[in-house]
Amino acid sequence: LIRTLDRSSSSRSVIVTGEIAVGKQEWQSEESRLRWAVGDDYDVLALLGKGTFGTVWRVRDLSLEREVALKMLHPNVASDESAVARFRREARLAAQLAHPAIVPIYDWDSRGDVSWYTMELAEGGSVADLITRSGPRPFAEIAPQVDAVLDALVAAHANSIIHRDLKPENILIDRYRRWRITDFGIAKVAGEDAGGASGTPAFAAPEQLLGELQGPAVDCFAVAAIVVYVMRGRPPFPGRTGPAILAQQLAGQLDLSDFEPELAEWLRSGLASDTEQRFPDAATMQAAWRRLVRAVEASSAQTNQLGESHDGVPVARPRWWKRVLGR
Repeated sequence: LIRTLDRSSSSRSVIVTGEIAVGKQEWQSEESRLRWAVGDDYDVLALLGKGTFGTVWRVRDLSLEREVALKMLHPNVASDESAVARFRREARLAAQLAHPAIVPIYDWDSRGDVSWYTMELAEGGSVADLITRSGPRPFAEIAPQVDAVLDALVAAHANSIIHRDLKPENILIDRYRRWRITDFGIAKVAGEDAGGASGTPAFAAPEQLLGELQGPAVDCFAVAAIVVYVMRGRPPFPGRTGPAILAQQLAGQLDLSDFEPELAEWLRSGLASDTEQRFPDAATMQAAWRRLVRAVEASSAQTNQLGESHDGVPVARPRWWKRVLGR
């Protein structure tokens, strides 16, 4: 009854029942706040993760009888009207970009001082979870997934939306093992000032760490950094702080010697500190990635390449793509 009255009221008035005053509650936990807010709509099952601005929960949609993920703002953030507006904008941007490689948004709502939106549940966790669990992945496994992520970015860039915070934690894996982009919290749209420091240092382009103007090329940098991370198990530029990583980026301290030349060339174009030498947008980067994959497929048609041993006897030597996959 109290929740019903609260829904119909634009303000949080105090309702007194006997000796109990129900107004702005001092909740003991975020879970209790969430349970109060979603009430008869969702059953809260488990906490999936915590971030700077909010928490993500596994909940059950009681009307449709399905499990979904629910992202809720932290209480101290939800009290800021501008933060709530940005949170709603994040959900709206993701919902506008209907694409198979972008996590679909189902609903956005706010009750009292609790704001949340629901999205598809990622059964496989994130790409970061995948690497932690299974270690570096081979080229053949990630090739179609990277193409799908780039295709999603092509759609975003075509709509003048720059994600600006691509990283392994923000690429989720669904029940069909498809990689899907999420978290458009700091995305920028054409006409907005895309300056100011942004992103996660290990996967952020130099212009992001310097707080300079940022275009679609920052997403290309992040994708290349993610490919290195997925195949190597660590980011391309080691370091614990933004300044330390930025110094390596600007000095060109990029070691790609453990990658085959063709793949290293693609990575070098994606991780160039100079935007003039980097892929300018996802469409250009995807076209180059597909040429690389076609070269791999062409090589796979020839199972072996004859080489010569020290004693002059011809021996079978694996093609470069096999050495990539083997690593």
